Amino acid sequence: VSAVWLPRLLQVDSRWGIAALTAASGLAGWLEFLLLRRHIQGRIGAVGLPEGLATRVWSCAVIAAAVAVLVVRAVQGMHPVVIGLIVCGAYGTVYLGLTRWTGVDRARRA
Repeated sequence: VSAVWLPRLLQVDSRWGIAALTAASGLAGWLEFLLLRRHIQGRIGAVGLPEGLATRVWSCAVIAAAVAVLVVRAVQGMHPVVIGLIVCGAYGTVYLGLTRWTGVDRARRA
């Protein structure tokens, strides 16, 4: 529905159906997560993340993504596999470094 009918309904190029499909999948994933979390809380009690953890992790991810975008621009013209290795390596290095620096426990144990 989101990939085929929604672009027609909104009168946009059919290529936007891919983005609509991705968005619909993301929404479905979040809905499933929320329903499962509610069910688990009903069975075992409160579950969740420690205070501020989600903010730190998301902030680290956004900063690492920004660095990855800059790296992509810097390595244009190389073989796509080499670009992928460099960009993923840069993202991973920045993300892990930031999570360790901000005190994410799981990062310190890695």
